[in-house]
Amino acid sequence: MENSGLFQTAEGFAADLGVTVRTVESWMERNLLPTQKIGKRRLINLYQIKKNLDSGEPINKTTIAKFLKKSKK
Repeated sequence: MENSGLFQTAEGFAADLGVTVRTVESWMERNLLPTQKIGKRRLINLYQIKKNLDSGEPINKTTIAKFLKKSKK
């Protein structure tokens, strides 16, 4: 389940944003990204990110800017 549209691995998210996996893991550890534990894996909740962006709620200024830039391509 690399990217089901609802959830994405740290590796996939890092590749999409052009940052290191360690950077994404750090954001996850600091609760800067919404995550969901599915089985033994902690995945990034893309649905929640989109919902936050649509409602104008901040996630993190750096990740929002990079996410929006990538999602418009």
